[in-house]
Amino acid sequence: MVRVLSVILTALSLKLVTSTTSQGIIRSVSSRSESMPADDIKGLTISDNSICGNSRCYPRIFEPEHDWQPILPGQELPGGLDIRINMETGLKEAKLDSEESGSHDIIIYPGNMKPSADDYEFSSDFNDIRSIINSHSTLIPQDITILEDKFDKVMEFAHDYKHGYKIIVHEFSLLANVSLNEALPLTLRELSTRIITSCVRNNPPVVEFINENFPNFKGQIMAALSKLNDSNHKVSNILMKRYLSILNELPATSQDFSIYSTTVLQNIYEQNSNDKQLQIKVLELISKILKADMSENEDTNLALYKRNAENWSSNLQEWASEFQEMVQNKDIDELHTRTFFDTLYNLKKTFKNDIIINKVFLNWLAQQCEARQASLDSGLRERDVEQDSFDKKLIDSRHLIFGNPMAHRIKNFRDEL
Repeated sequence: MVRVLSVILTALSLKLVTSTTSQGIIRSVSSRSESMPADDIKGLTISDNSICGNSRCYPRIFEPEHDWQPILPGQELPGGLDIRINMETGLKEAKLDSEESGSHDIIIYPGNMKPSADDYEFSSDFNDIRSIINSHSTLIPQDITILEDKFDKVMEFAHDYKHGYKIIVHEFSLLANVSLNEALPLTLRELSTRIITSCVRNNPPVVEFINENFPNFKGQIMAALSKLNDSNHKVSNILMKRYLSILNELPATSQDFSIYSTTVLQNIYEQNSNDKQLQIKVLELISKILKADMSENEDTNLALYKRNAENWSSNLQEWASEFQEMVQNKDIDELHTRTFFDTLYNLKKTFKNDIIINKVFLNWLAQQCEARQASLDSGLRERDVEQDSFDKKLIDSRHLIFGNPMAHRIKNFRDEL
């Protein structure tokens, strides 16, 4: 699929995902409520404008710059900053908000080096993980082996409904940091991401917790996907699939991602033509985004959906072409066939003359109509309401959506006779 230059130029001109360096832990600060704990300001003399102690004075209000600066004891932070815990020095640092300063790294979350206030089944395991990461600036093979064993141990319980929720509530910041930290081995990042994936799958409370408490996580995953796609490591594709699986479990509309995301997804799709599973996951996410926008507006004028879709991706025709090709792939299952067909159906129904359908797809559709109509008429298989409904939708769409609606009316008229 040909990369659309205008998309890339637009993406570069718009706000990209906010981020952090891999060595730190970052979050955004919106008010001056942030200051050092009471234990850190004992013995200091604090006036309206300055703080003095140990024969030195410094401003009471932190003076941010574009580069990371340490937050001194007792300092208050103005709004709109990114802060982090430097994993090498242990110091809290801050800088101007990455959205304003033009930084496009990956945001990592606060609190990942602190143990949970409440002990639970996996407290010991995660405290050991923290201890190893905190005590070594560079992990040795023995450290990596121990960390892999710890993650594997937790992995056995991550899929459980109750255990998965506990793990995410107590340890999401740590798991997200390990998953996104470029300084860590890809194998460790993949294990941490797999735990998150297991916890969110079929677990609505976990999905709700992440969506409400870490709303920027989806954008940060998109930034990580972009960087991984530029590497050639064999584990990169596995980690990208994990990331896409998480995005497919979390709520997502076009409003959750900037136009930058469609460029990232397009690059991944184009550069991994030999990895059909990865391409399928990309199309799954695009289907999810477009379906969410459609469902929100299906009872109203479609103008809003159309505008949102066009704003998010200016190459909808190219995605429509990919859906036409992938839906014909005999290796995909019926669930993916339905998902991709429904997305193509909605695109054609909404954009009509703007979306071109090729003859190869129309020939495939004609064959599918005959086969599925025969199955509906045979009565040999047990009735499946969802399957029957989809089959009828596919059959009707041949003329109503992808062809000439008059042909559909003529056919139905003849059938009634």
